[in-house]
Amino acid sequence: MKAIMKCVAQIGVQVMPAFYEVMAEDIMEVFTHDSVEDVIECLKKGRQGKYGQNYGKFNMIIFMEWMSKHLEVKAQERERKIQNEKKETLSKEQFLDAYVERMNEPTEAEVRFRETAKVVIKSNQVINEHLAKRKK
Repeated sequence: MKAIMKCVAQIGVQVMPAFYEVMAEDIMEVFTHDSVEDVIECLKKGRQGKYGQNYGKFNMIIFMEWMSKHLEVKAQERERKIQNEKKETLSKEQFLDAYVERMNEPTEAEVRFRETAKVVIKSNQVINEHLAKRKK
């Protein structure tokens, strides 16, 4: 909570010190499912003007707008990461498919051996046929 209070205090709005504690408590109550790191990151980016100007004002409504934008950006980044991982996985699968296909292709030596074997088998058939005719 102190980290959130510190970030709220750094926004630059002139308020009574108790305001920081109240805002920190409200933020923690409303955003129970979000991490403290997300809240702090949102406050810092909001303070830097990345979610628009606050014109010297800060309240829960402004923070909720900031947090909405923060979570939207975070979701887009997560989606981009997932898509990149899918592309990488697909690339790995394509590589493996090509490798397996290549492994199934006969080498040049195997092709020559098969061609030679065909010639030898054909020659043996011709010789056997010739010998069979001679025996008759």
